[in-house]
Amino acid sequence: MTAMITKHMPLPGPLLDASFLEEQIGDGVLGPSDFRAFYVLTVAPDEIPAWTKLMALMKTPDLMPEYAKPKQKPDWWLDPGSFPTLKLFSPQKITGRIHGWAGIAPAEGKIYIYTFTM
Repeated sequence: MTAMITKHMPLPGPLLDASFLEEQIGDGVLGPSDFRAFYVLTVAPDEIPAWTKLMALMKTPDLMPEYAKPKQKPDWWLDPGSFPTLKLFSPQKITGRIHGWAGIAPAEGKIYIYTFTM
């Protein structure tokens, strides 16, 4: 996971744990397939400000994203009821992708990221 992130930015603090899942949408037969990616990064809660300092806060209410989950939700992915409690940022700085969101759960030291191609 460190190698994936450091393609786009230096790590602002150590990762304690990380999980990643990518899904292909479509079969790729007639045209390209799109992908959805789900990440969760675990950092020390006191390191969250160092991470968010490098990220752009999502501010436009009409463009606010919705909850997303993988087809088969792994144990590490957040539940729909937790989504409204996240502070939302653009995923671009961490992933290089412009579509999706990065949701911060500061007390848990969790950074949930959802991205997709189109």
